[in-house]
Amino acid sequence: GLILSQYLFKREIARARAAFTCGSILKQPIRKFFEIPALGTLLVCEPCRGLSDYGFVDGDNCIFTTPEQIKGVDDFLRLSKDKAAKMAMKGQNHVLTLHSLQARASQLNQVVDAHLKGTFAGARWVQGKFVLSRFNEK
Repeated sequence: GLILSQYLFKREIARARAAFTCGSILKQPIRKFFEIPALGTLLVCEPCRGLSDYGFVDGDNCIFTTPEQIKGVDDFLRLSKDKAAKMAMKGQNHVLTLHSLQARASQLNQVVDAHLKGTFAGARWVQGKFVLSRFNEK
């Protein structure tokens, strides 16, 4: 049941040209923000805290909008299919490059390495870049 449901959900998202999502009641990027573009579908979403830091750029690799403005996005999608498709491809490339399991493993490796050296002072995302803060090298 659950596996079939997840498969069908992913299949339908991948078939869509665009998918709208929100940051839940938390108003922050959640899993859907990464899953939608990873499937090659254009992410259309409400702007929320931290989204730009993860490298999502309105009009470049996604579209920021509100539910009240979704009609304008629908008009854009119908009238600018090539541009929307390019945005979707950029979004997919962005997620697969910076937010895939392989990318996360590399980022975690940086954190562990800095921790083992005693230099780890935190990590965060800034304008699409994973930034590791370090204490002075010993």
